[in-house]
Amino acid sequence: MKRSAPEGTPSSGSLSDKRNAGVTFYMEEEKEYTVNERMVYYKPNPLNNRIVSNSPSLKMIKKFGMLPDFEINDDICVFVRDISDYTKRPEEVFSMHRKLSAPNQPTSHSYVLSVFLLILGRDAMNTIAVEEVSAKCVFEGLSFLICWSVEEAASYLNTIKAYETRGSDIIQKHTHKDLESQAVRVLTNINGVNVNNATDLMKKYRTMSDIMTASLDDLSELPGMGDKRVLNVYRAFQQQKREE
Repeated sequence: MKRSAPEGTPSSGSLSDKRNAGVTFYMEEEKEYTVNERMVYYKPNPLNNRIVSNSPSLKMIKKFGMLPDFEINDDICVFVRDISDYTKRPEEVFSMHRKLSAPNQPTSHSYVLSVFLLILGRDAMNTIAVEEVSAKCVFEGLSFLICWSVEEAASYLNTIKAYETRGSDIIQKHTHKDLESQAVRVLTNINGVNVNNATDLMKKYRTMSDIMTASLDDLSELPGMGDKRVLNVYRAFQQQKREE
């Protein structure tokens, strides 16, 4: 989604310099973000403060009394715990999340996406704890992310903020709509035929109709195909004709 930039010339300084500059913006993937569009609210505590110090590109604002650790926007929140805190209080995050969903309560807030970010630290992974959190998150309706350090947790927050308004189409498979690409995709479904074979077929015959009506002798003249692939192509379309 293209975002409009404020008037003025963007600063060429570092992101950390721009953090406190109210009239500048930074560039990421050719998209412009104003300071207001970088705002993230957070609940101050020792762990969250360390994450904030590693997120210079975000405009972090303290917000006391909220249940999540970070509020990306009105629709997205993030709970953060390191593995030692979780093992001491394993139900804390899930209890807070249930309070958010409780109707007619002062703490209720209907977030579209709630994330549990678990910091494992540099030691060996606690497999049992990770499996436990994963199962609970599925049951409670939270998305679960794990990372190894405070720095990586900060990176996750930056990514969530950067992608907050982008649709699911960015992770969906993009298919080519031109006829040649569609023909190549059809041909590569034939056993043994790769993209190079399909491209060579299209170069020689130009249309799918010509390939489908080609004789076995004609197909055999194509270099690099081999007898087995030629036979597979021929049989694929002859079988289709018989079925029709």
